[in-house]
Amino acid sequence: MKILCVAALALGACSAASAGTWNFEFSGLVGQESYYRYAGEVFSVTSSFTGSDLNADGLITAPEVTRFLLQGHSVVPSGTFGTPDGILVQQGHLDRLEFSPASNVLIDASAGFVDSWHGNFVGLSWNSGGGRYVEGADSEWIYPLDAGVHLTVSAVPEPAAVPMLLLGLAFLGAIRLRRGELARRPAAS
Repeated sequence: MKILCVAALALGACSAASAGTWNFEFSGLVGQESYYRYAGEVFSVTSSFTGSDLNADGLITAPEVTRFLLQGHSVVPSGTFGTPDGILVQQGHLDRLEFSPASNVLIDASAGFVDSWHGNFVGLSWNSGGGRYVEGADSEWIYPLDAGVHLTVSAVPEPAAVPMLLLGLAFLGAIRLRRGELARRPAAS
């Protein structure tokens, strides 16, 4: 019974580790005077993606991503969205992504989108040596992602992980309680 329980827990852990959602944030960018920002304004660039290591090479790459958001806008999949002022056609592209879920490291990323409502381009290009964040109709505002910018990557727990954890803890508690009852029973003569 113990071996069966351990095997089930290990299988659940392995399957949960193979797919998931991650957030990443570049914080500490300093704004330039523009349509979007005030000069000197400190801001962050946020993104999230959902994917799984389909080819089991230890990396999640662009073809393995099912959802990618940049600054709250959908890059994968891209599409048409209704807005209060009309229709927003958002053309997104995820050119590159290389992420190691085992070490929680974003190695390489290049993504962006153009929205027809504002006529603006927003793009992010990053590799382990640095990169840049770009915004504006003609990509006129370029922000370097260098030593002054901090990258944070965090995994988002799957909704099923919390109930599974609670169930596992309850199971372990029941086993411990049962063992305690057996230890307190008088020995049969």
